[in-house]
Order: sequence, then structure tokens, then C-alpha cells
Amino acid sequence: MKNLDKETVKNYFLNYKTRVLSDEEKEELFIKYKIKNPSHQMPLIPKNDPLVLALEAKPGDVIAIERDDYGIKYTYYRYVKG
Repeated sequence: MKNLDKETVKNYFLNYKTRVLSDEEKEELFIKYKIKNPSHQMPLIPKNDPLVLALEAKPGDVIAIERDDYGIKYTYYRYVKG
């Protein structure tokens, strides 16, 4: 990343909590939502996205984006494509 450090990017992402799922969490997510081919069944995020780089995620990882809108919590998932 050129002029942005990792913490700046993580904090800038609209103050949402973001993290890379563990392999166990990822497997549970795939089972829960019956995902067999994540690169075709999930929203994608490119491997060179600033958030991916800041989280040090790699292709095949799943990023969880947790947000709280007026007391209602949502979790979005993005599959890192290579």
C-alpha cells in the first residue's frame, strides 16, 4: 500500500468491524449457507483491495464485515478472489 498504513485502512472502513474468518468459521459458514463453490456463490472482493491488504487476507479467505445500524447487527461476507 502506497501512502496508507494498515490501521488507517481498517479504521477508515466506515468504522465497521472487519476480520478474516478462521478455516473452522469459514467451513461453518459454507455448511450453514450450503456454499459449494464460494467463488461463484459469494460476493467477491479482489485480492488487491486496500481492506484485503490491510487484513493480510489471501485468495480463498473470507472476510466478515460486521455493522450495527441503529441497534440492528448485520454481518456481510466477502470471498477474496485471486
